[in-house]
Amino acid sequence: MKCKIIAKIESYNLWWGIFDLCEKVGWEDLSLFNEENEKLAAFCLCSKGYLLHVKETLTNDPEEKEFVEDIERFLKTDSVHFQYLYKSKDDKYFYEVPHDAPKNIDGIKPSYIEVWHPDEGIDLETIKDAVAAFCRKFLQFDNHIDIMIEEDISFEEALESFKEHVVCCHDGDTQYKFSEDLIAELQKRWQSSREKVLDILMKSI
Repeated sequence: MKCKIIAKIESYNLWWGIFDLCEKVGWEDLSLFNEENEKLAAFCLCSKGYLLHVKETLTNDPEEKEFVEDIERFLKTDSVHFQYLYKSKDDKYFYEVPHDAPKNIDGIKPSYIEVWHPDEGIDLETIKDAVAAFCRKFLQFDNHIDIMIEEDISFEEALESFKEHVVCCHDGDTQYKFSEDLIAELQKRWQSSREKVLDILMKSI
C-alpha cells in the first residue's frame, strides 16, 4: 500500500519557471503533509545551478571555507545530498527537527535541513525526486510513496503574477516568448490545437 505525501509550495516564481515563463528557480522551501493534513517535515530544496552561484559568491570568504568545500564536493557528484544546519541550546531561537536526523557532537538534531539536488533548476520532477529521497532518509518510508504536489497556482495566476513582476521590474513593454514544451503541455491540458493555445496565450498578455 502506498503512503501519500503532499508537498506544499507557495511561491509564484517557482511556477513561472515550471510554466516556462522564465528560467527555473534555483531553490524552494517545501513543507510535507500526510493525508490528514498533519505537517511531517520541511526542508529547503537547492539545485546544482543555484549552489554553483553560491560557491562563486562565497569562495573568497574565509568564514565560509568549510561550506564552500561542501558545495565543491557536491558539484562533482550526480546524486542528492543532505546538508544540516544546527543551533546551540543556548540560542534564543533553538529548534530541532521533530523527525529522525543526524545529531552533532553535542547530541543535537538539525534545526533545518537542505536537500541539494543535481538538477540545474527546479521543476516538478525535481521536487518529487527530492521529496522521495527525504522521506526515505528521515521519515522511514520505503519506495512505495505517492507524492502529490499541491498546485495552488494555475497557469493563468502564474502568468498574471509574472506580468506584474515584469512590469514592476522593467517598467516598459515586454516581449513574451512561450516555449514549445509549455505549448505542448497546454495542448494536452486544454485539449486544444497549437493555434488555439497560442491564441489564448497571446490574448492573456
